[in-house]
Amino acid sequence: MSCFYIIKRKDEMPNYLSVTIAKSKFQDKIQALYEDDSQAIQDDLIEYDIDEAEGEVDSYLGARYDVPITSSNDVQLNACRGWTYILFQCKAYERRNDSVVPDSILEKVKAVRALLMKISEGKVPLAGSREPENDVASTGALDIDEGTTYYTIENTKGW
Repeated sequence: MSCFYIIKRKDEMPNYLSVTIAKSKFQDKIQALYEDDSQAIQDDLIEYDIDEAEGEVDSYLGARYDVPITSSNDVQLNACRGWTYILFQCKAYERRNDSVVPDSILEKVKAVRALLMKISEGKVPLAGSREPENDVASTGALDIDEGTTYYTIENTKGW
């Protein structure tokens, strides 16, 4: 399956992760990864990396569901936020040439992408979302294979 990135207009609000939340959750690394020569944090670069992470999440989900996920289902939104945050962390480290992405983040990114791939292939349904092509049975929660780690913005604090 080939992935594509969803391009948002500049005036659109973030779907899953805001600059403010990213800065507060990743505050110990934000300064080092996003400061310019005057040591000011470049919010526009943070926003760009968030957009890239959201685009990646939506590119997988968009293979089967209407994106962005905007339902009132907290499980879906929290899952999308968590996936976006993990991918954002990786993109933040990749932004700096002198920076190495920690193995712990690379492992999480690998797990997130594997799960998103399963969702895009219809092997794991994102319950409650309207699927444009075929109807997947819905349980009202995110169905995950047993043993698959479920990452959300809440349980990735401090990573």
